Amino acid sequence: MLINSTNTELDDTLGDTLIGVILSSCLYGITIIHTYTFFSRSTDDPRALKCMIALLWLLDTSHEVFISHAVYTYAVTDFNNGVALLWVIWSSSGAVMASSLNNHIVRSFFCYRIWVLSHIPVTDTPWRRSKVVFRWLLPTMILITSLMGCVGGFAYAVASIQLKTYDALESRVTWLLMSTFAVSLVSDGMITVSLCMVLGRHRRGLASLRASNTLKTLMIYAIKTGGLSCACSLVCVISYAIKPGEAIYITSYFLLPRVMLNSLLGTLNGRKAIREELSKEITSHRLEWALQPATGGTLALTQLHEGTGQVPGPNLVREHVTLSV
Repeated sequence: MLINSTNTELDDTLGDTLIGVILSSCLYGITIIHTYTFFSRSTDDPRALKCMIALLWLLDTSHEVFISHAVYTYAVTDFNNGVALLWVIWSSSGAVMASSLNNHIVRSFFCYRIWVLSHIPVTDTPWRRSKVVFRWLLPTMILITSLMGCVGGFAYAVASIQLKTYDALESRVTWLLMSTFAVSLVSDGMITVSLCMVLGRHRRGLASLRASNTLKTLMIYAIKTGGLSCACSLVCVISYAIKPGEAIYITSYFLLPRVMLNSLLGTLNGRKAIREELSKEITSHRLEWALQPATGGTLALTQLHEGTGQVPGPNLVREHVTLSV
């Protein structure tokens, strides 16, 4: 959290911070509901996934506690003490660390989804030629930029502890915070675009209209959820670039970890709805779907339908589609 010592107007400093905490608290309530829903439905999920969600919830809770403590300290404990707004308190630094680690874990999981999807064989020739890009280049770039954002956040938090005042932070490490926002924006953008491209490649070869529409729905969902995180990062970059000495960017910065975590939890909790939608294929298109719980947060779908392929036995063509969720 950054408050400029040369401008202690409460509307532009503490006011923006308070708005960020209020909105973040509302999203935290949604996070609790999503987390409860996940654990109530996660009987078939691997232990590693459950541990990851538990860790993310703890980080998100810690972030909420840190920012609430910071606002209480500035607004209540140090009430009517303008000088106190110039000093960095420990909870502000802790909030930056919790947020950075939370965002990196979520981005890494989305990166894993892209990597899993890119290893599914498809018959599209252009896809096969560019499989190296989607299997290795894009996931590597996403992971690197995400790690850079995490390291930048921790470096800024450490610098805030050492420099102690927001004046010193603004004069010495403004570039660090700006760079962290920039690489986070790049990482979120690549995740959204990569997911849509990978899902779009698999959607082309599907004979089933319902399966194709399901993939289309997932693409739209990826755009919406990824667009929200990109929007938060973009607002942080623009607002900080325009007015680096004020706390306008704080509102979106507080919302970013909540938006990312809720995007992940919403995707995981939506697996049941996807299974139910795909199971309707049996009665509507005379297709048989074998639904199997997959490891690593994936949903394996095996579609059987009539076709003209040269296969032994009954004239059936088996398509394998794996949706990473």
